[in-house]
Formats: sequence, structure tokens, C-alpha cells
Amino acid sequence: SGPDRSIRSLSTETGDMLRLSRARTPSAQMACPRDGVLLARRGYIFARPLSQAAAQPQFDFPLVRRELFEAWSRAEARTVSGRAARQATYCNFTYLDAERLYASNSVSWHWLDREMSSNFAGETGAVAIYHGALSAISLRAAFAPLPETARTFAAAHMEAEGQHLALLENTVPVSKRTRLLPAWRTAGWALGFLPTLVCGAPGLYRTVASVESFVEEHYQQQIIPLSKSGECPELVRLLTHCCADEVHHREDALKQLPPGAGGPVAWAWGALVKTGSRVAAELARRI
Repeated sequence: SGPDRSIRSLSTETGDMLRLSRARTPSAQMACPRDGVLLARRGYIFARPLSQAAAQPQFDFPLVRRELFEAWSRAEARTVSGRAARQATYCNFTYLDAERLYASNSVSWHWLDREMSSNFAGETGAVAIYHGALSAISLRAAFAPLPETARTFAAAHMEAEGQHLALLENTVPVSKRTRLLPAWRTAGWALGFLPTLVCGAPGLYRTVASVESFVEEHYQQQIIPLSKSGECPELVRLLTHCCADEVHHREDALKQLPPGAGGPVAWAWGALVKTGSRVAAELARRI
């Protein structure tokens, strides 16, 4: 392959830095959808393509995917025992070889890969939370109807979370997604269904506020170091957009809570939800 597609030899000074030449576009080996998506799996349907969503900012998905790939390449190159480093030492290891390795299921995950896996799981669970809440609202209609504002709240937020999931569908390779997604869907649905069924609209709003408080922290733990280092600017823009929406969801939920809706029980439930979210996010980083 030509000089613009090759990986140069390891640095003789450090022995651990793999120098990748730049490529104009990432390989199709990353296997992510390129444009707007129609999500119709697991009963969740979001019919608006990303390119046609009026309030949806436009992101350069190929650039985000390249940023993720190059972040992985740099991290892998710094690993003395890294597979890519060994291959680059002993054979002609090309840029396309690195892309295929990145897309495989056997390669190591580094910090940003783990965080993006957790993000994907979180948005999957968020959609399921609102789907579960809407199921509870429909069930309660027969014996204890909730205000229509609760259904509107859940439906609007579910659409927004579906847009976030669509963004990540377009950026996170399949090989970099947690294997626990079925558990996330089930747990998310239960987390939306049970509080709404038992406690009504206040239970839904308190749960959403607690989840979104954690999600804001989770996104900021990625946005801040990436911004400081200057790495992955388009990814930072995407994460900042998602984080801003989550903050809005939290504030909207808190605004909907009636006066006096707090108390020890509400505080304990919120703490339990946040703790569970942290544990679940950590599992999504590892499995």
C-alpha cells in the first residue's frame, strides 16, 4: 500500500508509539449506519431520519467514527504489549489492517471505547424507561388515570432519547457495544414501569430526575477531559448536545413534581436509582 495508507514503524526512541498516517475516510469495516436511521427494534419506533429532524443538529458521523478509531489507535499504540504494536513491529501492518482490528471483537477496549459502550447502554435504557412508563400510564387508565401531562412528558422525552440512541447507532461500532443490552432494556423498562404504576406521576418524575442527574455527571466525565486535551472535537460536540438534553429532562422532571413531593422516601429512592445507574454503567464498560 502507498505511504498515505501505511503505518510507520515503531519509534526507535520510545518503542511504544504506533504512528498512523491519516486517512480521509474510515473503512466500511466499522459497520455503522451512515445516515439517518429508522429504529424499529424492540418495539421502539422513531420514524424521523436524523437528516430531517427539525431540531436535531447535524453531526459529521464519518468524522466522529474516525475520531473514535484514532483515539483507540493512539491508546493501543501506547500499550507495550498491544497487538497492533506487535504486528507493526514484525510485518507490514497497514491502516486498513488497523481498522479491521478495531472493528473485531477480540481487540482490547480502551477508555473511550468503554465510555461509548456505557453511553450506548444508557441511551438504550433511557428509551426503555419511558416505554415502561407509558405502559404503566396505559394500565393505570383503567383504575387510577394519570394527568395527560404525564403521558405527554414520557412520550416527548422518549422521542428525544430515541434521537440520542440514533446518534450513537451512527457512531459506535457494533463490536464496541456492551453485550448486556437485553438486560439494560429489561431493567430500564422496569425502572419506568414500577414507580409510575405504584406512585403515579410523582414516581415517574422523581425517577427521571435521579437518572438524569447521574447521566449529566457521566457525560461530563467524558466531555471535560476530551475538551482539555483537544481530542475528538466532533465527538465532544455530539456528547455536549446529548448532555444538554439530559439536563433539560432533569429540570423538566423537577418542575413537574408537586410541592412537598420530597422527603426521606423520595431521597432514598433517588439515591438508590443513582447507585444502580453507576453500577450498571460500570458493567457496560466492562462486558
